[in-house]
Amino acid sequence: MTKSEPVKMQSEGLPCYCGKTGCMETLCSLTALLTDKESLEYFFENVRKREPSFLKRWQIFLSHLANAINLLHLVYDTDFILGGYLAPYLREEALAFLHEKIRQATPFPESADFLMISKMPEYNISIGAALPYIQAFLNTITN
Repeated sequence: MTKSEPVKMQSEGLPCYCGKTGCMETLCSLTALLTDKESLEYFFENVRKREPSFLKRWQIFLSHLANAINLLHLVYDTDFILGGYLAPYLREEALAFLHEKIRQATPFPESADFLMISKMPEYNISIGAALPYIQAFLNTITN
């Protein structure tokens, strides 16, 4: 697997931009969750209203996400922080659902929860990318 190749999770599924099927991108991204005409706000309005079709899509999405997190956790054995555009919409019940699905799937018992929801703003990736430069700058003024 090269750095630019998506991670394959299923033998079949929707086509990915890489040309393959069953990739993590087609199962765990916002494009996998939302239809072309939906916004996150609209989708979660309907989830909070307990609309059956939206709840079903949300649970399927969370199940795929739990599978992806479990696979990555087995390899990296580290804590995971769920961030990005989805983080503001995640609630404790979604986190509990993810934890349970991961516990059912993992071959190793976990002594502690390793999954958290980001408390950073929407553009946390750019903030995180800037941290090494900020740290380097701070090191130059404190030395």
